[in-house]
Amino acid sequence: MKKYLLTALFMVFVLSSMSYAQAPITIDGERDDFYNGLVGPADGHIIIPVDSWIPQASADAPTGNEDISTEIWVAWDETYLYYYEERTDDVLAVSDATQKYLNDCIEVKIDSDPLSPEVTPNDNIRLSVFDTDFAQEPSQVDNLNGDGNLDSASGADWVPTTDDYARAYPETGNRNVHLEFRVPWEMINTSGPVNTVVDGFFGIGFNVADNDEGTRENSLIWGAVVADAIWNTPSDLGTATFLADHKISLVPNSSRDPFTENPNPEWYIPEATALEPVQLTGIAESFELAQNYPNPFNPGTKIAYSLKSPETVSLKVFNSNGELVSTLISNQHQAQGTYEVAWDGSNFASGVYYYQLTSASFTSTRKMVLMK
Repeated sequence: MKKYLLTALFMVFVLSSMSYAQAPITIDGERDDFYNGLVGPADGHIIIPVDSWIPQASADAPTGNEDISTEIWVAWDETYLYYYEERTDDVLAVSDATQKYLNDCIEVKIDSDPLSPEVTPNDNIRLSVFDTDFAQEPSQVDNLNGDGNLDSASGADWVPTTDDYARAYPETGNRNVHLEFRVPWEMINTSGPVNTVVDGFFGIGFNVADNDEGTRENSLIWGAVVADAIWNTPSDLGTATFLADHKISLVPNSSRDPFTENPNPEWYIPEATALEPVQLTGIAESFELAQNYPNPFNPGTKIAYSLKSPETVSLKVFNSNGELVSTLISNQHQAQGTYEVAWDGSNFASGVYYYQLTSASFTSTRKMVLMK
């Protein structure tokens, strides 16, 4: 009996140690290997495309994902919330030292305890973009609450250091700035303490501000509601749920109001391929979705389809449970012809997947097998 008791106590110790292990993340503005293992919103990886933009004042609409878009990864451990972003932005601008929200920046909005009465505004954290000469500039790492600081329950201000944030500016690729930070949970408590245990949850939203001509012109939004008011409306935020192994589930539905759901959740699913469809020929006599080739495949395959007339098409990939896992083409207008697009399954598990082509006049679904 004593032997079994000691074994049980040892297992409790091990499990407790595992629960409170530090996340394998370094705050340096570079993507950690941990983030490469996150494949979608279900474990903490989203994109925020230009589709989710809202205007500021009378500014012109952004011209496309090259103008402003971003990809985000989040994680957690007992001490910190971690955030990492790779942004595409054609103009990087920090022009207002007083009204910091007018600059290029990322703002993360948090409703710390959705089970408590609503308190407004939410906890709000901001990290502004600077050019390469000021990558370690400590200002503009703050929040939007009262005195401009996150406060602990005892009222102590959070004073971030260069261990808590980083900016990086890659010389290659179309993502021209990386923003990264960590925030202590003890400083996120406006609605009460965050329940940092597996299956605990909190409200979260992202507001990606774009400043091209000296002021904030557009914002990209992730939340249950696509509106600027997510900063002070807890029920407009999406829901973050703690998972094992430092992962966080991100669902763009309200944790306070079950009837508040983002109408376009497919916007935020990372595309498994960055390749645009290639038009093989301008001639097509029918609508057709071909069998992918090769099939089975590991890890990449190609999908061809034909349009006998100009159409607005979408091409999506679903797992065997019918869950959307990748959007290869989203409401893209294409001329008559035959097209081909690649899908990279490197970050997906072996199994059966279904790909579906839809347009106003045609829908077709086929099965494919990823075999690793």
